[in-house]
Amino acid sequence: MKGLFKYTVLIMLFSFSGCYSDDSDVSIHSLDAAHRTSHLTDLIKSVTLHHSSFDDVVDGSSCFSLKFPYELKVNSELMSISNMDDISVLSEKDVIEIQYPVSVIFFDYTSHQVNSASDLRNLQLQCESTFDIKPNSCIEFDYPITVKDFNDFTSSFSTHHFTNNEAFFLYLEHLHDSDMFEIEYPITLNDTPSTSIEISSNLELINALDNPKDCQ
Repeated sequence: MKGLFKYTVLIMLFSFSGCYSDDSDVSIHSLDAAHRTSHLTDLIKSVTLHHSSFDDVVDGSSCFSLKFPYELKVNSELMSISNMDDISVLSEKDVIEIQYPVSVIFFDYTSHQVNSASDLRNLQLQCESTFDIKPNSCIEFDYPITVKDFNDFTSSFSTHHFTNNEAFFLYLEHLHDSDMFEIEYPITLNDTPSTSIEISSNLELINALDNPKDCQ
């Protein structure tokens, strides 16, 4: 079935190539094409999702983070939290009480207002039951990144330029079954802590994201 799908897409690409040969550089090559359910798509989303474990000491969940700014009562003292540096001084030994209402940001960048501790607990249970992406915080994309796509249903080509994780994640999150996309290589990955890796194909990207080096 996959072979038939690729063959069908290639026929369509050749059929439409006349429309794009002179005035557009948009094209999709089958070897580096991916779609909504590709393993590569899942790997990219694991890097580009909203990483929210930085405030687990506050909200007890890696599924979402609290949206800045907000207030805590820490060991009975009121404390304003405006950035990650403010969180870094907290520890599990502290008695921390969230001052409601607050807003939370989920792994998919959606947000929700929370009015009580019980609401927060219910959201945590709901989110963690559907959170099926394993975050990869060991790799970072070096932006900008250009992606070309082809919609089999509408027979249309598009080019997208991404400058941050959120835009890239939301693009992948909203792909349709009829969409195919291709990353414009080369791209650069930043491997924690400071190593840069140049990537020239889907295969190289999959290998790098599947096997990050020096990741704790």
